[in-house]
Amino acid sequence: MSKDQKKRDPLLFIQHQENKSLQGKMQETFSLKQAEKKLQSQQRQTEEKNLEKRKRKKGSSTGEEEAIFGTASNHDEIRLSQKEVQEALEGYEGKAKGHEHGFSFQRVKPFREMNIEEKLDYLSHFPRQLPPVPCLFQTEDTALRGVLKEKKEREVIVKLFDKTEATILIKDLIEIRMIGL
Repeated sequence: MSKDQKKRDPLLFIQHQENKSLQGKMQETFSLKQAEKKLQSQQRQTEEKNLEKRKRKKGSSTGEEEAIFGTASNHDEIRLSQKEVQEALEGYEGKAKGHEHGFSFQRVKPFREMNIEEKLDYLSHFPRQLPPVPCLFQTEDTALRGVLKEKKEREVIVKLFDKTEATILIKDLIEIRMIGL
């Protein structure tokens, strides 16, 4: 190589830009309690505004209305409406505490604790997607094992395991128990 070639700078320059970290505007944290407090405060403000509008409307009433109702009754009406608003807010807060996640569970009475009518209603309204529940239908004379087919006003029709049907009067039933196959 000649001396001229060594002294030359490279013909191709690769220039690197400084890498800057990009910062997006994103939410870092979220608190459900803060959101609920914000929602409740907004609702209270709207209720207070509505209450003020009612007061203005009552305050701008004609002289005839004041003569008929008197000024004290208007104040009582305002107090009552404030009490109603307070009760509504307390009711809403109670509902919000009970339904924090938008759903609630209601306790279902166990089958063993139900009376005969409740058991028959439960079995007659059993979901069609699930297989029918085999039960022991006990009367004073007999005990039949089968599935409730139909409930009428005074009697029930039970489909037995031998694929026959039996009719039992509801008043004769002593006990109904769920059994396994």
